[in-house]
Amino acid sequence: MTGVKVVPALAGVLGLSFVSVAYAQTAVPAPSGTQQVVVNAAQDEASRDFAAAKIIIGRKQIVDSGVQNVNELLKKEPAVTIGKDGKPGLLGLPGYTQILVNGLPPSGRDVMSLDLSEVERIEISKSTTAENGPFSIAGTINVVLRQHVRQQQQTASLQMRADGASPGLNGSWTLSQSEAASPFSSTLNLTAGQSERRSSGNEQQVLSNGSGVLPQYQAQRTRWDRNQYVSLSTEMVLQLEHGSASFKPNFGHVQTWNDKEEARQWQNGRHWQVQGQASSGLSGLMLPLNWQREDEDWGESEFNLRWSRNVISNEQRRLEQESITSNNGSNNGSSALREQSAQEINYDWLLSLTQRKTLRGGHRLRAGLELQQNHREPVTLYRLNGLPDTSLVALGSQISQWTQKRRVFVQDDWRVSPLLALNAGVSLADQLSEAQEVSGASQSRYRVLSPSLHLAKKLEHDPKSQFRISLARSFREPDADALLLKPSVNPLAACTPASGCAGNSIDTADSSGNPALRPERALALNVSYEQHLKGDSKLTLEAYQRQIHGKTGTELLLLPVAWANVPRWVQRPANLGDADVTGVNLDWRLGLKDWQADAPKLEVRGNLGWARSELKDWPGPDNRVDGSLPWRAKLGLSYNAASLPLRLDLDASWLPGDWLRNNLSRTTYTSHQTSLAMTAAWTVNRNAKLVLNLDNLLAQDRTGISRYQTSAGTLETRSLSSSHLRLSLRGEFRL
Repeated sequence: MTGVKVVPALAGVLGLSFVSVAYAQTAVPAPSGTQQVVVNAAQDEASRDFAAAKIIIGRKQIVDSGVQNVNELLKKEPAVTIGKDGKPGLLGLPGYTQILVNGLPPSGRDVMSLDLSEVERIEISKSTTAENGPFSIAGTINVVLRQHVRQQQQTASLQMRADGASPGLNGSWTLSQSEAASPFSSTLNLTAGQSERRSSGNEQQVLSNGSGVLPQYQAQRTRWDRNQYVSLSTEMVLQLEHGSASFKPNFGHVQTWNDKEEARQWQNGRHWQVQGQASSGLSGLMLPLNWQREDEDWGESEFNLRWSRNVISNEQRRLEQESITSNNGSNNGSSALREQSAQEINYDWLLSLTQRKTLRGGHRLRAGLELQQNHREPVTLYRLNGLPDTSLVALGSQISQWTQKRRVFVQDDWRVSPLLALNAGVSLADQLSEAQEVSGASQSRYRVLSPSLHLAKKLEHDPKSQFRISLARSFREPDADALLLKPSVNPLAACTPASGCAGNSIDTADSSGNPALRPERALALNVSYEQHLKGDSKLTLEAYQRQIHGKTGTELLLLPVAWANVPRWVQRPANLGDADVTGVNLDWRLGLKDWQADAPKLEVRGNLGWARSELKDWPGPDNRVDGSLPWRAKLGLSYNAASLPLRLDLDASWLPGDWLRNNLSRTTYTSHQTSLAMTAAWTVNRNAKLVLNLDNLLAQDRTGISRYQTSAGTLETRSLSSSHLRLSLRGEFRL
C-alpha cells in the first residue's frame, strides 16, 4: 500500500527556509489490536534482485541528511549529477534521465521540490529495466512516497526563508485519524506560503570580422519574482482482508508575479527599454485511487487510477520604449504596450495494472499494463496598444492537442544461485499525438520496443563484491510541446500591424515546435565492479556507452514563415543524426570506523567521472552531446560528534566550463561551477532537533557566451548573472 499525503505541483516554487519552527500534539499510537500497514519494499527488492544495480536511499539516510527536499538530497548522492541548469541526472546526462513517482510518470507536481517528510525512499537505476519503461537512456530516479501508518496525530509547522535578501514564509497543518474497531483511517493536510526572489544581470555583444572588434550593444536587466500557494490534500485508506485501498484527492492553487526591467543601448544610437509585468496561476485537482491485493495463487496485484484537471492562466504586459539618436543630436522615439492573455485547460488520466508472482526455481515474474491519455487546449490572445494585434493572427489563438500512451511489459528476476542473478524483460510502448492548430492538423505516432538484460555475479570469497553487466535498447520521447508548431515571435524583432513582421537577425530568432520529431533511440551498455572494503565502505567502478540514433537538438534556419512576408530566422527542435557517449565513473563511500573502532565517526563519499561524447553528423569542435561534460567531481563529508548530539555534513561539487555546438551556426559557453553546501543537525533531546543549512556558500556569478557565425563575421554575446547565498534554519519539535 502506498498511501501518501499529496502536495500539488508548483509548491516547488518555494526556496529554502530561513527559520522553521514545527510543533505537534503528541502522537497517540493506534490501540493494540489495530492493524498497521508496514511494507518493507526496499529490503524485499534488494533480497530478490541485485542484477539491475539499484541504489536505494532509505528512510534513515533521508532523515540523517538534514535537507528539506528531493533535489537537495540528490545533490549529496555520489551517483547523481546536478547539471548546470540545476536538473538532476545519471551518468552526467540530466536530459536523458527518467523521473518517476511510485513507479509512474508524475502529474501536476514538481518532483524535485517534494518535501522529504513525504518520501520513504529513492531508487536509482543507471540502466533500463522493463518495469521502469523504455524512456531511460541514462537510467531512472524513482521517488517512492511514504506509506500510510494508522495513528492519531496532529502536527503543524511554520517556516521563514531567505534567498539572498529575499524572504519567504510558509506553514502546514496535518491531521491523522484512525479508530481501533474500524478498518478506515484518514489524513488531512493543509499547506500555504509565499516566497520572493530577486535577480540581476548584464550582457554585451560584439561583432568580430576582418576589420576588428565592433561593439554592438550593452544590456542590463533586473527581475523580481513573488509566489504564493495553497494546497489541500486528504488520504483515505481502507484496510481489506488481503490488501488495502486508498483514495488521495488533492487540490492546489499557485499564483506567481514577476516584474522585470531591461534596457539595451546599441552603438548606433538606438535605445530600447522594456518594463514588464506578468502574473500566472495554476489551479489543479487530482483524484488518485490505489488498490493492492495479495493472493496465494495469483501473487501481488496493484491497480492505480488517476484523473487530474489543471487550469493554467497567464497575463503579460510589456511597455516597450524605443528611441534613436541621430548624428545631429535629434531624437526620434516610439512606444508600444503589448499584452498577452493565455489560458490552458489540461485533462489527464492514467490507469496502470501490475502483477507480481514468485515462481519456483528462483524466478520473480512481473507484468504490467499502463494507459495514459491527455487533452489540452491552450488559448492565447494578443493586444497592441489596447487593440487586437492583427500582425500575429497567423500565429493562431487556439490549439487542441490530444495524446494517448500505451505500454505493456514483462520482466523476470531470476536468482540462478545465491551468487548469480539475471534480470531480463521487454517493454512495448506506443504513443499517438494529434493536434489542431491554425496551420492545420498534424499527427505524430511512434511505437518502441525495448528489450533489456542484466547479469550480476557475486564473488565466492566476498559476496559483498560483485560484477554487473547491462545491455538494453532504450529511448527518449519528445516533449508534448515540441510536437506542436506553436510559433512564438522574438520580442526583440517584434511585429506591428502597420509594417507586419519584418526580417529578424540570427540572434533574435523566432521559435517553433516540430510535429515530425521522432524519439531518440539508444543502445545502452553498462559494465561495473563493486569492491567491498570493510563494514559499509565500498568502491564502485563503472564504464558505460550509449550509441544514440536520431539525436534531438535544435536547428537554426532562415525560413519562409506564415507570419511574415519575408523569411525569418527560426529555431526549432529536430533529429540531428547519430551520437556516441562513452564514460567512466568512480564512486566511493568510506567510513573511518570500518578500519579503526575508536576512530571518529566520519564518512567520506564522492564521485569522479570522465566522459567523451560526439555528435557524428556535425563538424567539430565542441560537437558534444548536450549535458555531457568531459569531467565532473563530487565530494561529501559526514561527521557525528562522539560527545555531542551533533552531525555535520559538507558537500562540494565541481563542473568545468565548457563550449557546446548548439547547431551549425551557434556555439555557447557556460562557466565552471563550484558549489559548496553545509548542514549542521543538533539533536537537543528526543523531542527537539535544530537543523542549519547553508547552500550556495560561494555564491558565484555565472558567465555565459553565445557565438553566431554570420556572413558579416562572428557575433558574440557575453552575459553575467548574479547568484545568492541561501540560508535555512529549521526547528523540529515534538510536544
